[in-house]
Amino acid sequence: MGRAVGIQQLPGVVRWLVRQEIDMWRSLFLWLGRRRPGLRPGVTAYPYVAIVRPALWAFIVGSAIEVLAVHLLLQRWPAIQLPALVLGIWGLLWMLGMLGAVTVYPHLVGDDGVRLRHGSAVDLPIAWTDIASVRSTRHDYEGMRRIRVEEGDSPVLALTQLGQTNVEIRLHAELTPALARGRTGVSSVRVYADDARALVSALRAGAVESPRATP
Repeated sequence: MGRAVGIQQLPGVVRWLVRQEIDMWRSLFLWLGRRRPGLRPGVTAYPYVAIVRPALWAFIVGSAIEVLAVHLLLQRWPAIQLPALVLGIWGLLWMLGMLGAVTVYPHLVGDDGVRLRHGSAVDLPIAWTDIASVRSTRHDYEGMRRIRVEEGDSPVLALTQLGQTNVEIRLHAELTPALARGRTGVSSVRVYADDARALVSALRAGAVESPRATP
């Protein structure tokens, strides 16, 4: 029985891995081309990359040094040296793709509302009429999970950066985004922004035009 379940799960895992690979390369090329999907006239971007950029660059530089060191150490074993070099370069490109993803997919505020994003993995649109209130408040989370749902009387979706969020959006009614993984819905969304005050001001300005908005 356990073996059958594993076989059934395999296609889903393969699809996820393929999607991750495609997203990584797409983010890398978009970053190199200085493109920001969804950013057009009338739409303002609110990045969230500053907090993770130093750590990602540290990993990238450290990994580049490690790849070079391993390549030199394996000179006597060319059969191993080349595969190790290819794997090391692929890992470097993956980390560059991660940095590219959080750079080219910022939060976006436009005429219709806000699109809350987390790299290429999350693109959550929220209309102005769905926003009840917005505030700048910091929340800290344990662990490395970037997307999490807090259950309870008022379920919260948190899109964290290094375990932090600093903007909270309360909704008039629960929304059920696909990334909530089948739960009934969430009543608040917490995200991180490099300039939390600017994002909060923009969201309040947009939401106040809705007749359902509350002070």
